[in-house]
Amino acid sequence: MTASPSAARILVADDDAQLCDALVQLLGVAGHSVQTAGDGYACIEAIRAFEPDVLILDLSMPNLDGYGVIREMEVLDLASQPPDVIVLTGHAGVSEGARAIRSGAIGFLTKPARSVEILTLIDRAVAARRALDQKLSAFSESRKHWECSVACQRRNIRHVVNHIAAEIEVTGLIPPRGIRRILMAADEAITNAVVHGGLEVGSLIKERADSLGFEQACAIREAQAGHGDRRVTVALDINPDELVITIQDQGPGFDVSDLPDPSDPDALFRASGRGIIIMQSLLDEVRFEDAGRRTIMVQRARGTIEASAKQVM
Repeated sequence: MTASPSAARILVADDDAQLCDALVQLLGVAGHSVQTAGDGYACIEAIRAFEPDVLILDLSMPNLDGYGVIREMEVLDLASQPPDVIVLTGHAGVSEGARAIRSGAIGFLTKPARSVEILTLIDRAVAARRALDQKLSAFSESRKHWECSVACQRRNIRHVVNHIAAEIEVTGLIPPRGIRRILMAADEAITNAVVHGGLEVGSLIKERADSLGFEQACAIREAQAGHGDRRVTVALDINPDELVITIQDQGPGFDVSDLPDPSDPDALFRASGRGIIIMQSLLDEVRFEDAGRRTIMVQRARGTIEASAKQVM
């Protein structure tokens, strides 16, 4: 059996003692340092003490199940990066594995897993983690700033979003799935700034007693001096700790206190504010300044730059 290209600290959390012993043997021979935990709470304590690189996690443990462990990990105050999670699933297999990945795991194994499957997935996880460490180390003293200003024309929205994508991709810190979430939020925010801020399309439709359609109202405003020539400024700042997108428009602003409550399940069905709810659901923080004319969106390292960059499956 070949050894792993890079030894790692691995925590196995499963209430099946026989399986734990087998994995300790398998992974130890491959050159890894291995510890075990028999339930969810013991797993949390072991994460704090052992600081593993990879956690092999059974979803059906006593006291605190695998999903509970993943949730608890999100709020743990750790000195190092949280471990990458590979879940072990039983009967439900693929469906449970897919759910676990949506919850933050990087991969899953269906019991009984073959040795080669386990070692291959571990090696991929460790390699991805080492690569991320190198990128973060190289980027540790760097600060990336990009900024542009465009007229309030809807055709400019896609160009700006594409530029943001290119600027993020060149850092190599965020995988495609993480970038897509950021771009979805950016698209919503820039659209709000152009259409509702600079063009004030909503007020025009109200003035015409809703006799205008959305597309027609946008076209009228884009052709009007004082609306279509207003500017929207977009700034992107990236460092190892967070990614920040700032969007400033020259519109009249809005009453920030009237924003929909993101915890209200009916908020998505309101006539206005859906875009803001979507933005808040995609990123760690969305806030508004300058009477709503400035939108600041933040994705912190644990949310995307580090955590989602570890996705290997």
